[in-house]
Amino acid sequence: MTHYKVNAETCYSIFTKAESSVSPAQSAHSSIRSSVDQLGALCAKGEAAQITSALQGAYNRVLTQNMTTAEQRITQAVAGGRGAVAAIQEGDEIMANRS
Repeated sequence: MTHYKVNAETCYSIFTKAESSVSPAQSAHSSIRSSVDQLGALCAKGEAAQITSALQGAYNRVLTQNMTTAEQRITQAVAGGRGAVAAIQEGDEIMANRS
């Protein structure tokens, strides 16, 4: 039989700290998107229009995908961790009640 021992309070504290990084990450992402849009608008005419296209392409291919994925993974990892700790606690309660 496998036995797990978890300090739930510490785990939940870590999850809360991890969750607190999502909002600043979203704000940074929004700020970068705004800066890319502003720079693109400045370069939108004449020969510099190619810069706008390349900048938007790089942002869309590299930054937005990776930043969005990171934000989502933090949220999903925290939810999974909370679920695992809750399941272990519930299992401990069930075993304690049975014995």
